[in-house]
Amino acid sequence: MQLGRSTLRHVRSRYHSTLTAASLRVADSRIVAGLLLDGASRADWRHAIVTENCLQMRSRQAATKIANVLRSRLQLMEPPLWEMVRDGSYRLAQQACFAAAIKRSRLLGDYVDLTVRDLYHQFAPRLTTADWHDYLEDCRGRDPVMPLWSACTIQALRRIVHGMLAQIGYVDDPKTLRLQAVHIDRMLLRYLEGEGERYVVRCITVRPP
Repeated sequence: MQLGRSTLRHVRSRYHSTLTAASLRVADSRIVAGLLLDGASRADWRHAIVTENCLQMRSRQAATKIANVLRSRLQLMEPPLWEMVRDGSYRLAQQACFAAAIKRSRLLGDYVDLTVRDLYHQFAPRLTTADWHDYLEDCRGRDPVMPLWSACTIQALRRIVHGMLAQIGYVDDPKTLRLQAVHIDRMLLRYLEGEGERYVVRCITVRPP
């Protein structure tokens, strides 16, 4: 049964563009994770982010926006992951931030799970811009209420997503986009498996056959 337009407007989209607000930002995520682990109150949060400018942003608005995005990702996980972000090696913190970003953004997770996985299985050498646009077309088929993004937003999303993939190592570089295998830290995998995060585990463990 097809949904009418008035009904579709009230259905929440599976895909959203919040990724454009921040990439992985591991250093900033360490600070945000520390505030969460310290149980920062609303006043403590504002003092750290706005008054002390602990993220060292150029404006209060930018600091608040970035901090809120990073917090929204990390709060979907539990304190053990925050500890990995705050205290772990850079690689562990990076992968933990990526897992939280996947949990927050189905647009990112499905791209890894569906497009990157399929290209691995095809033994394709690299991702391409066409792969991104084909993926978005497929997303619209899965999600009829997916927003109609501008060309600038689509480009920004592609840049952020491919940048994240390069940071974690699924591709060698955001420009060449050559595919390569990634080994995920066992500590992170144990946490995710223990929390029943099957979707996130499936996404981050994608690799060539």
